[in-house]
Amino acid sequence: MNALTKAFVVVVTILSVVLVALVVPFAARVPDYAQQFEEMKQDRDARLAQAQEAASKVRNAIAAKGSELESALESISSLTAELDRANNDNKALQTKLAQAELTVNRSAAGMEIAARDNETKSQTIAKQSELIQDQLGQIADLSTQRGDLSQSLIEARSNIRRLSDNYMRIQEQNKSLNQQLLESQASLKAVMEKLAGYVEDPEDAVPTSVTPPTTIRGSVTKIDQVTEGITFIQVNVGKRDLVKAGMEFTVYRGDEFVGKIKIASVDTAESVGELTLGGGVQEGDAVRAGSR
Repeated sequence: MNALTKAFVVVVTILSVVLVALVVPFAARVPDYAQQFEEMKQDRDARLAQAQEAASKVRNAIAAKGSELESALESISSLTAELDRANNDNKALQTKLAQAELTVNRSAAGMEIAARDNETKSQTIAKQSELIQDQLGQIADLSTQRGDLSQSLIEARSNIRRLSDNYMRIQEQNKSLNQQLLESQASLKAVMEKLAGYVEDPEDAVPTSVTPPTTIRGSVTKIDQVTEGITFIQVNVGKRDLVKAGMEFTVYRGDEFVGKIKIASVDTAESVGELTLGGGVQEGDAVRAGSR
């Protein structure tokens, strides 16, 4: 073996050792993206379950208030029927009272005529007087009954007014619960739409590299706070700018650090990520991925 061959073997051996020394630390630093994706999926499922549970509670509350509303309507209908019957009884008593008064007037007129025509009709006058007394007693009884019915009518109107107030209160509570249900459904829909990017594109869900090959710069175009602690940020860079799901962008305002976002879904010209650090992000703030 000549000297040139020996030198070549030595150089190849040295390069192999150097290559192994470089590759082993790099392989040890590669993160488990499959595990990160599974953790993100479990977190999404937990948040979705919480939103569905809140919507279920609101639906149950609306059903309970609906039952109270139906009971109140049945009570109002019953009292209205009682009020109609009382009005009919009052009208009948008023008719009897008018007839009795007419009879009394006729009897009094007959008594006067009999007294002027013949004194021998005193017995008839006495009978007429007794009849008048009976009629007056009936009138007094009818007046008493009329007073009782009037009191019943007043109480019935008071009950109807109270039930009407309860009905209006239940209607307001029902409107409030419906509004809460609509807001819960909107929040649930927003969460599902925002998190749909996690499973829409499996190739983007587990990126080949978190660090972009070049520095990517953009700005914040939209901020959507779904719930307390969950905020999605839309930026104006996407697939055409080599953005991948899982990349982390730093948010700046001038030279001041604002926060960090982790990209969840990527479109051609825009991306959506979740705020993972910091807060107070505003539209127009600068974002950057990669080194300066």
